[in-house]
Amino acid sequence: MSRSLRPRPEAAATDVRRRDGWRRAIRGAAGVLLAASAGCLPIPHSHVKQPAVVFRVGDPAGRPVSGATVHLYSGVRVSNRVLHRETGATDSMGLAAFPLRRERHPVLFLMPDADAPWHWAWCVDRPGFRAALGTMGAPRPEVSVTLVPAADSRERCPERPEHVGDVKAVEQPGA
Repeated sequence: MSRSLRPRPEAAATDVRRRDGWRRAIRGAAGVLLAASAGCLPIPHSHVKQPAVVFRVGDPAGRPVSGATVHLYSGVRVSNRVLHRETGATDSMGLAAFPLRRERHPVLFLMPDADAPWHWAWCVDRPGFRAALGTMGAPRPEVSVTLVPAADSRERCPERPEHVGDVKAVEQPGA
């Protein structure tokens, strides 16, 4: 019995199919690895840490209130913690302006809450007036605040609230 050195046609076709199958599997695995690693690549991103906002503070008659203290608290919606706080004072026109501040960080798409939105709370106080408070879920260019006179009011804005949702006026004994 002698064997032929030439490969049989059906064996050659099977070898080609096997090689093509392996190539497709390797390409598929490489594609999956590439897609998975691309999702974990840190991509630069920025959030509004503090909106550019002007506070217009007045009394119930519409007159500007100068010398009022405006507190702007910023935090991430997921944890609700106050991560940034800035304080300003109103001028003779009753205006207090805060500049835009951004936070840059890498985003990892496969991490939950890697791109959590910010939100803000504010509080305005001045001796002789009741404190006024509010929140902003989205940046606004202007916030109008009316301070109600109260000669005996000791309400003041909190200096260091822990959570944005906890911003409440506090009684200051002897203030």
